[in-house]
Amino acid sequence: MSQAVKPLQDTGNFCPQELLRIADEGVVVHDASGQIVFCNPAAAKILRLAGDTLLGVSSRTFEPATIREDGSPFPAADHPAMVTLRTGEPCTKVVMGIEWNPQTPCTWVSVSSAIIPPTAGRPMTVFATFTDITPHVEAKRLLGQMAASLQQKSRMLAAAESSMRHLLHAIPDRVWVKDPDGTYTFCNAALARMHNARQSEVIGKTDYDFSPPEQAAFFRHNDLQAAQQDRALVIEETTTSPHDQTRSVFETVRVPMRDEAGRLLGVLGIARDVTERHDLQEKLQKSNVELATLAEELRRLALTDTLTGLPNRRAFEEAIGIEFQRSTKQGAPTSVLLIDIDHFKRVNDGFGHEAGDAALMHLADVLRAASRACDMPARLGGEEFALLLGDTGAGCAIAIAERLRERVERTEVSFAEKRFGLTISVGVASFCDDDKEWSAAVAKADEALYEAKARGRNRVRARPVAWAELAKAAG
Repeated sequence: MSQAVKPLQDTGNFCPQELLRIADEGVVVHDASGQIVFCNPAAAKILRLAGDTLLGVSSRTFEPATIREDGSPFPAADHPAMVTLRTGEPCTKVVMGIEWNPQTPCTWVSVSSAIIPPTAGRPMTVFATFTDITPHVEAKRLLGQMAASLQQKSRMLAAAESSMRHLLHAIPDRVWVKDPDGTYTFCNAALARMHNARQSEVIGKTDYDFSPPEQAAFFRHNDLQAAQQDRALVIEETTTSPHDQTRSVFETVRVPMRDEAGRLLGVLGIARDVTERHDLQEKLQKSNVELATLAEELRRLALTDTLTGLPNRRAFEEAIGIEFQRSTKQGAPTSVLLIDIDHFKRVNDGFGHEAGDAALMHLADVLRAASRACDMPARLGGEEFALLLGDTGAGCAIAIAERLRERVERTEVSFAEKRFGLTISVGVASFCDDDKEWSAAVAKADEALYEAKARGRNRVRARPVAWAELAKAAG
């Protein structure tokens, strides 16, 4: 300490200077002009200056800038010691920031000052104490920033919640939240309208208060299913309004809500009215079935001879193609009969075309009656018919052809109170190992039919000629 500064006066055994030297709180004494005439080590440490450099300094000549808590300048005349010197009134816990330079953090102190009255031989002085409260000010600043941030987030959350509520109330989908007991804790306007009630009238109630018991039980079952399965449950629900009995279909999503400990808080539900879509799907499905039925009927008609009801040439060719593939793959015997009504023109010329139609239908009936489940009779056109014989070898096919020829010969056609007989010629052929296509067998059967007609009609002929089998069939 400078020799020019007078030490503080001691009284008896009390040594204030020694006590102030060991104090943690900074202490400075200003004379009547405002100059520092005493400072303790703590003051020098807090102010980051050597004690000797502080002596003789006043607030007006203090080099570091001082600021208030709001960041505004703190004029020297407003420093606590200067105010006390000017007014004689003490200052208590005035917060002041000391800015050393832009690179050094600001030091914050809490300053109190009071007058030390003059005594005999000693002038009036000002006693000032200050404490380094930088950590507290920084903590307060951080707390302020956090509070401001929380307030901003709270405002944003409130705005988001408000927007969400407006959105939930505006959308046509029905949204609700129920507690674990099935009591509504939230519902949007669309759900309230469904129950023909205000939202406040729905909260605190259950589905049993608004819906028939069986429907309410259905809703409750679905809520419990979502909770038990612990996953979003998406189902289609059909409801009937108790007011006008209209049916509605909803696609409903139920989501269980749990806290961090896994405890069930309730079930969130969202229901979208899909009645129109559902009805359109039902109509579409019905239309698809009708179209499929119509397509099948059209196909059947396309493959059916309109006069006799037998499969037509197209149907016969599809069937014989499939049978040829099966026969080739499995080595199963297959035969085909080509059949012509003998002298069919005479029937038309002698009895008329309606009699000719009756003759064609009569032969079709005979073919149906003579066919097995695995056979396929067909009308190929005009007076030409065919009979496809699955799993049938040449010998058996010839025997079938002979029985068919005999049955036609024994029967008569009745038409307009007239009766007349018919005979047929039949060509028989079987698939052979060297056949490349089914048409080869048909061509051979056609050759055999031509031979039967050339040899006088009303007879059966086969290709290739199997004499042993013919003899066996004739026997």
